[in-house]
Amino acid sequence: MIIPSFYPVSKITNFAEFYSNASKYRTTYFLTYMSFKKTEDEKGSLNFAVVTSKKGVHKRAVKRNRARRRLKYAFMHYIKTAQLPLGIEIQVLFMANRSVLEADWDDLLTAVQNAMQKVISRGCSNLEAKL
Repeated sequence: MIIPSFYPVSKITNFAEFYSNASKYRTTYFLTYMSFKKTEDEKGSLNFAVVTSKKGVHKRAVKRNRARRRLKYAFMHYIKTAQLPLGIEIQVLFMANRSVLEADWDDLLTAVQNAMQKVISRGCSNLEAKL
């Protein structure tokens, strides 16, 4: 069953386990890693992180922080209206590119929405295949 998101959103804590189970999706603005786990909790949870590196985005911290904020707010905007599956722990990581700094806001929102829809559909089908 899918309902509008009331998920508690928190940070990813165990990155080693996350990378081993994550699936990837690349856009022009960022690379998305997503991991899914079945939980006993009926509601589920959502964990996310945004990575902006010196090499990938910009050497100045001000620019990296701006890229991080833009991706974070685009993701939060998506979560407000998202239809997320119940009983699943979802972990999302965005690795920003340099192009996220010059991206139009509407294009960035569309890219986040498309990436999330694509990876959620792929991840849920993989999770159902495992069960």
